[in-house]
Amino acid sequence: MSKKYSGVIFDFNGTLFWDTDKQTSAWIAMAEKLRGYPVSDHEMATFVLGRPNKVTMSYLAGKQLSDEEGEALSQEKEVIYRDLCRKDADHVKLAPGAIDLLDYLIENHIACTIATGSEINNVNFYFEVFHLEKWFNFDKVVYDDGLLPGKPFPEIYLKSAQNLGLSPEQCIVFEDADAGIEAARRANIGQIIAIGPQEAHNRLRQLKGVDMVIGEFTDFAKKSFLTVG
Repeated sequence: MSKKYSGVIFDFNGTLFWDTDKQTSAWIAMAEKLRGYPVSDHEMATFVLGRPNKVTMSYLAGKQLSDEEGEALSQEKEVIYRDLCRKDADHVKLAPGAIDLLDYLIENHIACTIATGSEINNVNFYFEVFHLEKWFNFDKVVYDDGLLPGKPFPEIYLKSAQNLGLSPEQCIVFEDADAGIEAARRANIGQIIAIGPQEAHNRLRQLKGVDMVIGEFTDFAKKSFLTVG
């Protein structure tokens, strides 16, 4: 019998919303601006995805940027990213199986929230585009507000569990990024489920803390893991 959990915390980018192509394109544009050549697949997985924008900007610039410089570059990157989303509106949808799972959580009174490295303008954009208010309380969403250290530090998941009124051990986390998985591990999350394409599964299984790897939310046996409220 699988252990039952009382709450679910979702990463957003690459997890609930499969936007890695758009994130990659926006980061390539910023890398070319800052250093003259794009980011590699290894850099995207290790130094970019899931990490705070300002940290990545300093990495790409090859020096420590001031808060003001990092913020300005971060906003520039996010404008590029949102424009790419708007231009590809037909493919801006929640990940396969996500709506079914989210509806199940609401119908069964299972606490859930989002823990994202995105900043407020993107969070507002996601609530508008995906109508996230159907499933999530905006005030309980944890995002990059500049006050918490970003992933891979655990604070984002510790605060998310606290916002749900649960201990980290009572929660399931869905993540796609190495830094996010490490953040969830450091937060002592009860069950860490990595989500990603088939070609990434072997790599994801090898990351510390990963309990399960799935290709999409339809692969998650929700009734086996969630305590109905």
